[in-house]
Order: sequence, then C-alpha cells, then structure tokens
Amino acid sequence: MERESFDPAYKWQLIGHLDCTGRDWVDFVSYCSDFPEGGQLIVNRLHRKNHEKDINQLRIRRAQFLDVIKFTKNKIEQIIAS
Repeated sequence: MERESFDPAYKWQLIGHLDCTGRDWVDFVSYCSDFPEGGQLIVNRLHRKNHEKDINQLRIRRAQFLDVIKFTKNKIEQIIAS
C-alpha cells in the first residue's frame, strides 16, 4: 500500500488548524510501523494559499452553527421564562 497523502477524513481538521492558528501551512504527519522501510513515515504539508476557499467555507459553516446555538439558547430561555 502506497501512502502519498493524508486520509481525507482529516481534511477539515487541518483546514481548522490553518484557520485557528493563522499559519501559512500545517503538516499532517503519520507513522505506520506495518509499512515497509522508507514508507513508514509521511509528512504532507498543506499551504493556506491553496485552501483559502475551504477556510472561508469553514468560517461560514461555523457562523451558521453559532447562529443555531444562539437561536436554541433563546428558545430555551423563553420557555424557562414563561
């Protein structure tokens, strides 16, 4: 099995790191002792400049999520107050 990149399941975690840290890049590092010598360690670097669209998408989704939380909190407060 050849490992040329990171598992796509980690994409949004890495995009989140770029967003939260403000860094220009983030490294995904993985080690697997079951792989042959020379292929056990991979380092895949993501650069902010290549993922600005994803970062903006994450920011939009985060704002939408926070709006849902605010709406839900307000509804609960209304129920409690009545």
